[in-house]
Amino acid sequence: MVCTRIGGAASRWHFAGETVAGKRSVSGKGATQELVVNGRVECVPDVLVYVMPMGFVSNTRPALMFVVHQVIVLWVVAVSAPILTASSINFLRLFGWQDARGAYDWILKANPYFPAHIALALLLGWMLGRSLLDRSMLWVWVFPTLLLGYALIAIPTLIPRIVPSAFQAGIGQSRLAHYFGWGCQYGDYCLDQSSFTRPFYASIAYSLTSLIAIKTWSRARRGASIQFLMLLVVGTLFLIAAVCDLVQSVRIGGWRWAYLPLEGTVAGMGMYLMLLAFGTQEKNQSSAVSH
Repeated sequence: MVCTRIGGAASRWHFAGETVAGKRSVSGKGATQELVVNGRVECVPDVLVYVMPMGFVSNTRPALMFVVHQVIVLWVVAVSAPILTASSINFLRLFGWQDARGAYDWILKANPYFPAHIALALLLGWMLGRSLLDRSMLWVWVFPTLLLGYALIAIPTLIPRIVPSAFQAGIGQSRLAHYFGWGCQYGDYCLDQSSFTRPFYASIAYSLTSLIAIKTWSRARRGASIQFLMLLVVGTLFLIAAVCDLVQSVRIGGWRWAYLPLEGTVAGMGMYLMLLAFGTQEKNQSSAVSH
């Protein structure tokens, strides 16, 4: 829009959280406000206009990023760990490994420690912590911890109609054994550990490695190329795992729409890691040029 300045005393306007100079002007049939912002002329219609202050964006960003990291811990890790584990085991089968099914069941179902989920949360917390330096990552453990604490106190089991009383917390077994030990198993139709304990472990692992990554960031800057390679390789593995698992699932059980949110989550995380790799590399190169 071309502003044609006309007479009128200078006035003051509140624009993007800053008070700037402004004068009335006319363009065509409608009046506009001419705002001078950092030496540049900005024209807006002469009506009641709301410009979102930059302070609002900066104040809401930590909350939005906290939600994003919470989703990564509660959903992305939960969905990606089984798919990555299955793809890894299928890859090892190419070399003649026969006990693939038993290994898969033990890693994901037959123990109360969830090693695949914890390992993935540690990896993502480290990589994203070094790349984003976002301190909201340090607090993703709060919500899962509160949920687990409530379950320990008030929930014997999520599905009491299916789980026998002998396998319920505080009734047939201790609450600690039920939520942290061998008391709650998939074979007994018990989902309490996967619903409460697993997110707790993953959130602690995610926050812990992100804390270490942020604290050691000054030294990590010297390893920018390693960081780039890690993000790129892990992102590529996520994409390959999603594609391979989708092909395998369709080959065995036919197409189901339920595959889309699951495989899409893994593929989306992989694409994000790859984009983050190139974005981090570009940022590091710009910093090197400026220095």
